[in-house]
Amino acid sequence: MRKHASAISGVFLSWMFLSAWIEGAVLPQPLYIVRGALFGLKLGVIFQFGYGGLVYVILTRTGLWNIWTVLLAYLLPVVLFSWAASNTPEDLLGTIRWLVLALIVALVTWFFAPAR
Repeated sequence: MRKHASAISGVFLSWMFLSAWIEGAVLPQPLYIVRGALFGLKLGVIFQFGYGGLVYVILTRTGLWNIWTVLLAYLLPVVLFSWAASNTPEDLLGTIRWLVLALIVALVTWFFAPAR
Protein backbone atom coordinates (compact mmCIF):
# COMPACT_ATOMS: atom_id res chain seq x y z
CA MET A 1 0.00 0.00 0.00
CA ARG A 2 2.96 2.34 0.56
CA LYS A 3 4.08 1.94 -3.05
CA HIS A 4 0.55 2.69 -4.13
CA ALA A 5 0.28 5.83 -1.99
CA SER A 6 3.68 7.03 -3.20
CA ALA A 7 2.65 6.48 -6.82
CA ILE A 8 -0.62 8.36 -6.29
CA SER A 9 1.12 11.28 -4.60
CA GLY A 10 3.69 11.44 -7.40
CA VAL A 11 0.96 11.47 -10.01
CA PHE A 12 -0.96 14.13 -8.07
CA LEU A 13 2.05 16.40 -7.68
CA SER A 14 3.10 15.97 -11.30
CA TRP A 15 -0.42 16.68 -12.42
CA MET A 16 -0.61 19.88 -10.38
CA PHE A 17 2.67 21.20 -11.82
CA LEU A 18 1.63 20.22 -15.34
CA SER A 19 -1.70 22.00 -14.89
CA ALA A 20 0.05 25.12 -13.61
CA TRP A 21 2.51 25.05 -16.53
CA ILE A 22 -0.28 24.60 -19.11
CA GLU A 23 -2.21 27.54 -17.64
CA GLY A 24 0.90 29.72 -17.82
CA ALA A 25 1.49 30.09 -14.09
CA VAL A 26 4.95 30.88 -12.79
CA LEU A 27 6.42 27.71 -11.32
CA PRO A 28 7.61 27.96 -7.71
CA GLN A 29 11.15 27.86 -6.35
CA PRO A 30 12.74 24.46 -5.57
CA LEU A 31 12.05 24.73 -1.82
CA TYR A 32 8.35 25.12 -2.53
CA ILE A 33 8.51 22.13 -4.88
CA VAL A 34 9.91 20.00 -2.03
CA ARG A 35 7.18 21.26 0.29
CA GLY A 36 4.62 20.52 -2.39
CA ALA A 37 6.03 17.02 -2.81
CA LEU A 38 5.72 16.36 0.91
CA PHE A 39 2.19 17.73 0.88
CA GLY A 40 1.34 15.53 -2.12
CA LEU A 41 2.78 12.48 -0.35
CA LYS A 42 0.71 13.16 2.77
CA LEU A 43 -2.40 13.77 0.71
CA GLY A 44 -1.84 10.60 -1.31
CA VAL A 45 -1.42 8.50 1.84
CA ILE A 46 -4.51 9.98 3.50
CA PHE A 47 -6.59 9.61 0.35
CA GLN A 48 -5.52 6.05 -0.40
CA PHE A 49 -5.85 4.72 3.13
CA GLY A 50 -9.19 6.48 3.52
CA TYR A 51 -11.12 6.41 0.30
CA GLY A 52 -9.00 3.85 -1.55
CA GLY A 53 -9.07 1.44 1.38
CA LEU A 54 -12.83 1.78 1.69
CA VAL A 55 -13.31 1.16 -2.03
CA TYR A 56 -11.00 -1.86 -1.89
CA VAL A 57 -12.73 -3.42 1.12
CA ILE A 58 -16.24 -2.89 -0.22
CA LEU A 59 -15.53 -4.06 -3.75
CA THR A 60 -13.49 -7.12 -2.79
CA ARG A 61 -15.94 -8.27 -0.11
CA THR A 62 -18.91 -7.95 -2.46
CA GLY A 63 -17.05 -9.66 -5.32
CA LEU A 64 -17.24 -6.55 -7.53
CA TRP A 65 -13.49 -5.95 -7.80
CA ASN A 66 -12.98 -5.48 -11.53
CA ILE A 67 -11.56 -2.71 -13.67
CA TRP A 68 -14.96 -1.17 -14.45
CA THR A 69 -16.14 -0.80 -10.87
CA VAL A 70 -12.76 0.59 -9.79
CA LEU A 71 -12.90 3.15 -12.61
CA LEU A 72 -16.46 4.05 -11.63
CA ALA A 73 -15.51 4.39 -7.96
CA TYR A 74 -12.84 6.97 -8.79
CA LEU A 75 -14.51 8.80 -11.68
CA LEU A 76 -18.02 9.17 -10.22
CA PRO A 77 -17.06 11.50 -7.32
CA VAL A 78 -15.17 13.78 -9.71
CA VAL A 79 -18.12 13.90 -12.11
CA LEU A 80 -20.64 14.59 -9.35
CA PHE A 81 -18.51 17.27 -7.71
CA SER A 82 -17.74 19.02 -10.98
CA TRP A 83 -21.41 18.93 -11.99
CA ALA A 84 -22.44 20.49 -8.69
CA ALA A 85 -19.59 23.03 -8.44
CA SER A 86 -19.25 24.19 -12.06
CA ASN A 87 -21.24 27.14 -13.25
CA THR A 88 -19.41 28.05 -16.45
CA PRO A 89 -18.35 26.05 -19.51
CA GLU A 90 -14.70 26.76 -18.64
CA ASP A 91 -15.17 25.06 -15.27
CA LEU A 92 -16.56 21.99 -16.98
CA LEU A 93 -13.67 21.95 -19.47
CA GLY A 94 -11.24 22.25 -16.56
CA THR A 95 -12.77 19.09 -15.13
CA ILE A 96 -11.32 17.05 -17.99
CA ARG A 97 -7.87 17.19 -16.38
CA TRP A 98 -9.29 15.96 -13.07
CA LEU A 99 -11.12 13.15 -14.85
CA VAL A 100 -7.85 12.06 -16.44
CA LEU A 101 -6.14 12.19 -13.04
CA ALA A 102 -8.95 10.10 -11.50
CA LEU A 103 -8.57 7.63 -14.37
CA ILE A 104 -4.82 7.35 -13.72
CA VAL A 105 -5.40 6.88 -9.98
CA ALA A 106 -8.00 4.18 -10.68
CA LEU A 107 -5.64 2.33 -13.00
CA VAL A 108 -2.79 2.53 -10.50
CA THR A 109 -5.16 1.20 -7.84
CA TRP A 110 -6.20 -1.65 -10.11
CA PHE A 111 -2.61 -2.67 -10.87
CA PHE A 112 -1.10 -2.24 -7.38
CA ALA A 113 -3.95 -3.68 -5.28
CA PRO A 114 -5.01 -7.04 -6.68
CA ALA A 115 -8.01 -8.76 -5.12
CA ARG A 116 -7.13 -11.68 -2.87
